Amino acid sequence: EYLPHALDELLREQLSRGPGHVATYFAYFMRGLMVPQGADIIALQFGDGVVESIPAFHRNFVAGDRACFLVDDLWIGLFLYTCGKTVTSLRDLVTARGLQMIYKRTGNAKVGALE
Repeated sequence: EYLPHALDELLREQLSRGPGHVATYFAYFMRGLMVPQGADIIALQFGDGVVESIPAFHRNFVAGDRACFLVDDLWIGLFLYTCGKTVTSLRDLVTARGLQMIYKRTGNAKVGALE
């Protein structure tokens, strides 16, 4: 369950940065690639064909590879990089509130496929 302010704040931050950016609350670097973490919400703007390109990228590079389920954040980060998008972490907005996460864990938070 995401905190009440999460979506409004993310939208505001995304729009202020423009379509060349992708905003997320948490991201990490891996070999120079900024990787957004999907459970922490990813926001990007429509209109430049990026969203429409996701299915083709998935078919060509991800579909059928069971390991990609476990590294979904990584392949999404790679996709965004190949589209020329800059991933921006908004972690400082979360930690400024004294929080570690942008959501509250719920009883159904377990992912069976990972256990």
